[in-house]
Amino acid sequence: MIILAVWEALGVITVLFTLNMPGLIVFGTVIRGGMVVTVMLANTILSGTAAWLIFRRRLTGWNIAAGKALFWGVSMAVTLARGNITQLYLQVIPNARQAQILEWFPHFFQYTFMAGTIIFAVFVTVLFSARKLFLSALPAPAAE
Repeated sequence: MIILAVWEALGVITVLFTLNMPGLIVFGTVIRGGMVVTVMLANTILSGTAAWLIFRRRLTGWNIAAGKALFWGVSMAVTLARGNITQLYLQVIPNARQAQILEWFPHFFQYTFMAGTIIFAVFVTVLFSARKLFLSALPAPAAE
């Protein structure tokens, strides 16, 4: 349970990683500007809320975490299905030096995306394994 709460708490800092990025890839599309801030701020708020509620052993926290996992999982799948991940990432890299390094290692983002998918699968496994702990913490229904 604590692992899930910590994992969600780490989601609070995701907004910091996007502050210097000119865009974000969501559902295989590059979004920019205020929309990036809106999406990542919502992710940060939901992660913080989920972490707190999970720590307090509330099923609502698990539901928020599962909803976020579904959203980002489908986004990753759509992005992978759209094709050339490298071209998408070239649109969101903040400086020319990073783009040049990417040209030297053209498969870097494909490997990074695969690693991210594995990490996501581990998170979903932990998330669904922890669900039974939340259900056991619920009060028993009153007998009539």
